[in-house]
Parts: sequence; structure tokens; C-alpha cells
Amino acid sequence: MEDKEKKLQEVAYIRYQYDWMAKHGHTIAELAESFGEYLREGFQYGDIDANDPDIGDAFQNWQNDVGFGGEIWACFDEFVWAEYLDAGYMERILTPDEFEQWKKTAGKDN
Repeated sequence: MEDKEKKLQEVAYIRYQYDWMAKHGHTIAELAESFGEYLREGFQYGDIDANDPDIGDAFQNWQNDVGFGGEIWACFDEFVWAEYLDAGYMERILTPDEFEQWKKTAGKDN
């Protein structure tokens, strides 16, 4: 897979996450609050090293363990095999230029 396609998948996945949150009634502020609480508890109980926190790993764990009251968007791989292949959905969440790029790669069969 080309770097451009991988980068587009990553951009689309982030947009999908925003879309998922909006459709489920969640906000960026709620995400920050929930993740912040997860970090505070992790620091307090020693689950996360306060001197050298790996925020990426902590966020992955938050997604897997907590999310929004136990619900969370699909993982990246599931997204790539489902929503990412849906031309109508991609057209809605990508910019026009990104959608044109998508059509040249993943959307070539759609």
C-alpha cells in the first residue's frame, strides 16, 4: 500500500471517529474529560507511569477498556473493511479533493 493511501485511511478514520461521536451524542469535550479521568486514575493507581506516560498506549487502552460508557467506534481495521469502502459515506466525510484521491485507490471498484 502506498503512503498516500495509508495517510488517507488515517484521515478518514479520524473523521469517522468524529462522525461516530456526533451520531452517538458525544462531544470532543466529553472525550477529553473521560480520557483525562482515565489518566488521573492510571497515575493514582500506578497503571500509568506519571514520569513517562505513553499517551498513545493509554488512549488505546481507554478505547478498549472504557470508551463512552463501554461503547466506542470500530477499530481501524474494521473501519477500513467497512465504512472506508462505502463511497457515499466517504464522499460525506472527506473533502472533495480527498474524495477524488479515495476514488483513485479504494473507490476504484465502487
